[in-house]
Amino acid sequence: MTDPATLIILAAAGAAWWAVCPGGIAARRRAVLAGMVLAAVLIVRVAGGARLAFDVVSVGMVVLVGLLAGYWLVVRREWPKGAMVLALAAVTAGGTFWRQDVMEQALANPLQPDVRHFQQQAQQTFNPYAAGLKSPLWSAMHAPILRLASNPDHAMRFWSWIFGVAMLPAVGLVVARLFDPVVGVVAAGLLAADSYLVSLCCEGLREEMGLCLWMAVLLLLFDGAGCSWKRVIFVGVAGGVLIWLRNVEVVPLMALLVWAAISRKWTWRQATVGLMLPLIIVLPFYVNQYRTFGNALAMEQRDARGLVNLEFLGRPVPADVPMPTAEQVAQDPFAGEPVSPSKYLLGMRTPSDLVSRQLRGVYHVLAGRSFEYGYSRWTALACAAGLVATILSGRHRFVIVLVLFSLLGIRVHMVSLGHLDLRLLLPVMVMWLTAGTWFVALLVRLGGRRWLAMRDEGERRNRPERLS
Repeated sequence: MTDPATLIILAAAGAAWWAVCPGGIAARRRAVLAGMVLAAVLIVRVAGGARLAFDVVSVGMVVLVGLLAGYWLVVRREWPKGAMVLALAAVTAGGTFWRQDVMEQALANPLQPDVRHFQQQAQQTFNPYAAGLKSPLWSAMHAPILRLASNPDHAMRFWSWIFGVAMLPAVGLVVARLFDPVVGVVAAGLLAADSYLVSLCCEGLREEMGLCLWMAVLLLLFDGAGCSWKRVIFVGVAGGVLIWLRNVEVVPLMALLVWAAISRKWTWRQATVGLMLPLIIVLPFYVNQYRTFGNALAMEQRDARGLVNLEFLGRPVPADVPMPTAEQVAQDPFAGEPVSPSKYLLGMRTPSDLVSRQLRGVYHVLAGRSFEYGYSRWTALACAAGLVATILSGRHRFVIVLVLFSLLGIRVHMVSLGHLDLRLLLPVMVMWLTAGTWFVALLVRLGGRRWLAMRDEGERRNRPERLS
């Protein structure tokens, strides 16, 4: 990933240079200087290799950010107009450097079982709607890369790493549009510096692409006023690709579409198209599932069977849910007859246990217990308060809708049991951090205004009265 990392940092440097360059330099001269830098990097790449070019570009980015920020803040003593672009460029470049450093170590590790499954399917077919035990889009995206790569295991990490970097400016820009530029930069910076996310994007999994698609959906749904037909079509396509990538996102996606239709006053035709288009996009996969397995929901029922084995092995279960032996589960975690997700969640426990588990899981997430690996309890308190506060902000109420509908059901139940992989909470964690950053920014701004008002009032009181 050395050459892609070099190109990304160069792109970030170009964006920073063009947005914050001193006004005295003409546009043509800016372009000539940028071209000279590109030519120099190309010469270093050919003469010294990919690693040297990457190191040169990384050091150059640090120098460029320092010079641009220093010129405006130290020399001119004013805030540059393109400050957010400069900050996001620095965040993206820093996140890229760290992810490239971790990727070099991760290449020696074996692929995770899920990634190995995607690899095997990608080697068998290019078909993005091929029937299988997992959503086929991720496999299809890797199929051409696997056939061109010299090392198939390394190729399986390519898209995950690319989207792991792309999500940084995507989150920063979208949050800046929907909340505030400062909130966007801080949220992107927190993700860039998160050691868990740095390692995750080097594993070959699909969560980072899902987050980028979520950002596109949120921007199309809630940026600006009103809703055009173009937006409805685009959000339908983005949502369709999202559930094509990971089908469990269908519930929060539909909830957000309904909320947008109500709050944005869509026409009934727009609402119908917006809700149906994602389902139409993913429909061919389920047709193939039915043709292959005789059951369109074979994948979902197999996953539910695995959850039953994980939770109830060695415990009493209803008579109509036969359990495999421990030896069978050791050989295959999904051993046994398929079980519907609704049967697992609703039919294998008492109503009081169901409600208790749901509430306990929601508390774990909102209070930050699920994210204690990298965030303090003070951070968790601010983020929990921010999430609750979004209920009172009509413009930001979509955050709590996304979080709750992403959690309620099987996902939050697994959180309460301690069995849910943290990567499945990535969109929730991003909204959690965003809400907390937004809430703290509000406190700082309102507190700063109050302090200035009190200071001015005190100065007026202490000012001696003029002699008449």
